[in-house]
Amino acid sequence: MGKFKQKLLSMIPSYRMGNAIQRQNEAAQQQLMKRMEQLDEKTEYLFWLSQQREGELMQETKRRVFLAMPKAEGATWIKQRANLLLLRELKRVCDENRIRFSLAMGTLLGAVRHHGFVPWDDDVDVCMLREDFIRLADVLKDHDMLKLETCFDPHLGYRFLKLKLRRSETFFVDIFVLDRFDADEATLESRYEELKKANARFVLSTKEIMRRHGSDGWQTVMPQEHSNVQRETQAVFSSICKELPYYGKGEYLCVGIDGPTFIRNQAYVYRCDEMLPFVKDALVFEGETFDSVRNPDLWLYNAYGDYWSLPKALRPGHPELSAMNEEDLALLTELGVIRAGDIAAVRTLDALKVQF
Repeated sequence: MGKFKQKLLSMIPSYRMGNAIQRQNEAAQQQLMKRMEQLDEKTEYLFWLSQQREGELMQETKRRVFLAMPKAEGATWIKQRANLLLLRELKRVCDENRIRFSLAMGTLLGAVRHHGFVPWDDDVDVCMLREDFIRLADVLKDHDMLKLETCFDPHLGYRFLKLKLRRSETFFVDIFVLDRFDADEATLESRYEELKKANARFVLSTKEIMRRHGSDGWQTVMPQEHSNVQRETQAVFSSICKELPYYGKGEYLCVGIDGPTFIRNQAYVYRCDEMLPFVKDALVFEGETFDSVRNPDLWLYNAYGDYWSLPKALRPGHPELSAMNEEDLALLTELGVIRAGDIAAVRTLDALKVQF
């Protein structure tokens, strides 16, 4: 037997043993994670038991506790007030022009669970059908207060549609455009797979377009003033749509293939009759009523799981909103969103907070 073969044979047991040890370590880690999850569930269960009142159902307890959670404070409170102004103005414009939208994502969660903002959230999300978004874009072309922007993320490769104040780039409402597509039970799965691939193609093309127009120098996102990116990405989207004759009409609904990659998550694919038509004034948000998707419970469970459980972690605020500056504060004061005394109080409160 040659020396090389002898050495190889001598290595096999140690290699197998190494693999066995690695498998044991992975199994032990998975078991530990499972025990930690079970511990979290047990701790949360004990918490809810401690909050339950005599004769109260557990779901009633959860609703009461979430509604009683303290509101946001400090800078987060100011950002919420600013974005609430945008949401109110959006509703006014849409009502005047018979354009329909629903609260969505974290804002839908806040409306159902808190009747307002999730206390640690700072932005606003809505959704609308593409035909309504096109009409809204036309209505807002010459609006004196509001504007629509298409912002491009060079890292993720998709575009955001945002409603903003004309005099500030800081505050925004994210608009998620919904598209119909034609399918039935027999074709749904295959067409969903095609839509995922179409979304991936759009993302790759958009990244390439952004790279050619200097996205390496972008800090976060590039607004729509970059007209070449705007025009070329729209051309890519139109081209992809032409290759999908069933897209843009039909009995199923999805977040558009040109938007954030929620299309890759089947939790955001529904039969139209599950989410449409929007139900008028079905949600209470910060003391006002807004329209809702037809089945908000289904949307939220698919998006967040058991959304009546306590969050495992609090998501940090949106980096775009951290750009709030003195000019923004002066504008908000001028618009009556906040008062001069609010700014001083917020600064004092934020200075006293312990930073972790």
